[in-house]
Amino acid sequence: MLVDTGFPGSFKKFFYKLNKIGIKVKDIKYILITHHHYDHIGNLREILKFSSAKVILHKNELDYLEANLPMHLKGTNSIGKIMAKIFDKIPQKRYYNFMLRSEDIIVKEEKFYLQKIGINGFILHTPGHTSGSLSLILENEKAFVGDLIMNLPFSSLKPLFAENLRQLYQSWNKILSYKIKILYPAHGKFVSIERFKKFAYKFLNNLKKLKSNLENY
Repeated sequence: MLVDTGFPGSFKKFFYKLNKIGIKVKDIKYILITHHHYDHIGNLREILKFSSAKVILHKNELDYLEANLPMHLKGTNSIGKIMAKIFDKIPQKRYYNFMLRSEDIIVKEEKFYLQKIGINGFILHTPGHTSGSLSLILENEKAFVGDLIMNLPFSSLKPLFAENLRQLYQSWNKILSYKIKILYPAHGKFVSIERFKKFAYKFLNNLKKLKSNLENY
């Protein structure tokens, strides 16, 4: 299973690195799309040209891919707000042009188990960054969480953008309810569950004292 497809225009680099570790694009059987933003869906068309992989995504993300709807970015901090304004002014290219096929899998439930396709784990609906954001939680206690968190110097684990902050915080609590040791965000290096717990609990406790931040979002 491939988790997301990377920035548009990076397929050659992806192809080279994949071959370097002994995997061919045609070996990919499933592609999990954590959410519809272009840096996660950018090479989907190219990969599907060389692979018969089935695409897995949440039902709330499908319209963005099929109808080429623009990204809706809402900054969660000063940097994110500035970046969101810049993106709003730049005409967005459409990288999707994806039409659902009969073999693809649409996740509609809260938890989608993967044992039937040979993977020990499940997909969890973790909205907030987008309404259809998904995370992959494996039996080996590792989780691939897309943009539920970002491990960047200027984001301190909180993603730069979120469509719905309340849902994002609820998804943090949801993730913390599972037995996980390591989280792999899409941006930045992996994060230990201890570090995430320390950040999330402190942040959520402070948020209770600053309810207006959430109410005005």
